[in-house]
Amino acid sequence: MGRKSSLLIAGLLLALLPVAPALAAAPTVTGVSSPTTTGSYKVGSPVIEIRVQFSEIVNVTGTPTLELETGVTDRTVIYSSGSGTNTLKFNYTISTTTNPDTSADLDYKATTSLALNGGTIKNATAEDATLTLPAPGAAGSLGANNAIIVDTTPPTASVVLETIGSAGNATARSTELGNLYLVRGTNSPTSVNNILSLPANERTTGTAIATINTDTNVPAAMLTSGPYKIYAADVAGNLSAASALNVIIDAAGPNVAMVLVSTALSNSSRIAVQSNETGKAYLVRDTVVVLNVASITGSGDANFNEVTISAADTVTSL
Repeated sequence: MGRKSSLLIAGLLLALLPVAPALAAAPTVTGVSSPTTTGSYKVGSPVIEIRVQFSEIVNVTGTPTLELETGVTDRTVIYSSGSGTNTLKFNYTISTTTNPDTSADLDYKATTSLALNGGTIKNATAEDATLTLPAPGAAGSLGANNAIIVDTTPPTASVVLETIGSAGNATARSTELGNLYLVRGTNSPTSVNNILSLPANERTTGTAIATINTDTNVPAAMLTSGPYKIYAADVAGNLSAASALNVIIDAAGPNVAMVLVSTALSNSSRIAVQSNETGKAYLVRDTVVVLNVASITGSGDANFNEVTISAADTVTSL
């Protein structure tokens, strides 16, 4: 048989052999993110949805899991939906079971945190998905794509023990940023919503904290008389316990009286006055418009005299 004939036969044999198809590429994870708005979240906050996106449509059986880095106790969240799409969804509920969840920037624990848990994740041609995640904090990770803070620790609130009028301010502090609230001592709120549902004259609406552990003035306007506690709520909404000390609000003006004098008075004369509260009593020229103490003391020395009332319901010479 000639050389040309041999080559022809070899070529025919090769043509008849089956050609193996190219192996299909396995689906891979392209990123992890969440539709949850950037911010701080606490126990009781809405469920945080986490989405794992693949390079193609995948089909799921069973309940794959995703392990999150949430402090001392890491939480494992279970697949909820997404089979037949390229995005699988996992729902995370903040917890205090065993140890309170905490995270300055929520992310999964490792590149291996996505697990089948006895299930499967495959593409349309039954190729198993590659489950490797972007490194935590790196491009494509949950931490890089979102800024979700998990905060389950309430702040600590304190207040200066003092008595103030309804136009005064309580001097308070908090160990975290957020808001401060004055609440009448007969109430025991457990949340900000509890505070805001109280009668308006028994609580304030919230004073922003500009700096932690620094005195903040909390106005007492519109509050009724009585003992009040201070509460602090952090940015996530965690509410502190009541302050150890009270601030006393005295919203009622004192009652004052003087002995009727029927004779003319000189510059050296004294009149007898009495008040049901300690403080000061003022004798004011009737041409002065009195709105507050400042309107008296600012009217000029020739228009008023004053005396300290050191004992309530006791006659004092003015």
